Amino acid sequence: MVDKWEIKRGMADAINAHDVHRLLDLFTEDAIFVSPVGMAEGHEQIAWLFEQFFKGFPDLHLTVWYEATDTDNP
Repeated sequence: MVDKWEIKRGMADAINAHDVHRLLDLFTEDAIFVSPVGMAEGHEQIAWLFEQFFKGFPDLHLTVWYEATDTDNP
């Protein structure tokens, strides 16, 4: 079973580390990532999108202010 909280926290950790390889480990090969800046299909496009994001925002760091932990859907 997929642990959605583990994936959410893993994404935040990988984004804070600017670690594209760790991010890709959280996506299937045929994943589609939809964001306000566009859509990326598959690992190659998802990696490119995050690489561009990290280049554009080299000091990016996520901070979690609140987590509603009484739910199974973050």
